[in-house]
Amino acid sequence: MSKTTQKNIAIIGGGASAMMLADVLSKFHTVTIYEKNNGLGNKFLVAGKGGFNFTNSLAGTELAEKYYPKGFMQKAILTFDSKALRKWFSELGIETFIGTSGRVFPKRGIKPAEVLNKIKEKLHSQNVIICNYNFYFIMKFYFYIFIFIKANKLVAIFNYYIL
Repeated sequence: MSKTTQKNIAIIGGGASAMMLADVLSKFHTVTIYEKNNGLGNKFLVAGKGGFNFTNSLAGTELAEKYYPKGFMQKAILTFDSKALRKWFSELGIETFIGTSGRVFPKRGIKPAEVLNKIKEKLHSQNVIICNYNFYFIMKFYFYIFIFIKANKLVAIFNYYIL
């Protein structure tokens, strides 16, 4: 994509969906993730009683039919289903397996922190910018100043800080 069509994309929040979105968009645009906590994907580090599963083994139409209302997620799932997710993890060097429950897990011995680090490494290699709480707070502060000033018709002074 040429630099004239490249956009600056802001993603608010640094969870699993945000990291996946940043991975996709950063191939074509400049992406910044704004996360209020100290790091991305903190929930990765808190696996539940069922273990650290990524998805389940259902794929395609079979998976899409599980969502309500019927057809709601069909286009998205048929474009990127659990098989595609497993392939994406494999490209990161994270092998997966299907457990007896039908859920998909990282290969035995791979810790959630390792998975998170692989994702972060990929984002870093694609020049995704990550701003933690401190920067997020500053941007929020300038945003509120911008709103206040705009209401009082003195917009131009603070526009620089918002962009």
